[in-house]
Amino acid sequence: MSDAKRSASMPAGAVQRRAQNGKVGLSALDWPGQAPAVLIVPGITSPAATWAFVVEALKLPNRVIVLDSRGRGLSDAPETGYALDDYAADLRVWCEQLQLESPILLGHSMGARIVAHFDVLWPGLAGRLIVVDPPLSGHDGAPYPIPLNFYIEGIRSASAGATLESMRKSAPSWSDARLLDRLQWLPTCSEKAVEASWRMFHQEDFFLSWKVVNARSHLIFGENSQVVTAQGAAELQQALPSADYIRIPGAGHMIPWDNLPAFTEAVRHIVLSSTSNS
Repeated sequence: MSDAKRSASMPAGAVQRRAQNGKVGLSALDWPGQAPAVLIVPGITSPAATWAFVVEALKLPNRVIVLDSRGRGLSDAPETGYALDDYAADLRVWCEQLQLESPILLGHSMGARIVAHFDVLWPGLAGRLIVVDPPLSGHDGAPYPIPLNFYIEGIRSASAGATLESMRKSAPSWSDARLLDRLQWLPTCSEKAVEASWRMFHQEDFFLSWKVVNARSHLIFGENSQVVTAQGAAELQQALPSADYIRIPGAGHMIPWDNLPAFTEAVRHIVLSSTSNS
């Protein structure tokens, strides 16, 4: 285990869970609550602990579990195995080990692609999908708008002891607390995992999963997102008219960081209405 992983501290109120998918050790944070559980799969460089502020703001009565995707946080970083099939298989391991019945799966960015793919592979296991600003690259040759160097340089800078002010240059609107989260947890992200995942953004087409998902689905996108643009949102709606589409005002791709109140309001409405109906 790296020095960064050894020194990482756990958010208050969360219990660390461990699971094993073959030779890959996996980690997650688990906040207690009622069923159905909300299982959150974060983005390409967002370990579970960086979502603790979202869990706190949601104030849900439900159990909430946030995953460290393989190659991030306290999960292992294998040499290979960063396709959607691999991530979805990890998600199934968690559902089985934690004995989750009809969990609500919430995925952001890379995580959004994972939860949709999971639902296609194993229909009927998820109760609902909350898909947040999924990368649409890989569809009709569209490139992913955020360059790989942005992620790699961020990891290296944080690992080398970047300051709060230097980190602020890449996210000027973020609070000190969110920037400190980033500084602490970016060094736990494997460069090879991030690079492999970024490259798969261009080889795996999200639309192939989205148009055939089975669970009741809700897609949340940022008004100013460069990842899901207005045109992209329209194409998604055409591919799956039965889903709900929620635009978060004033938000870019990092929606909870850009407009936390609107994001939590949207998610709470979905989760609480789902719990009430069940």
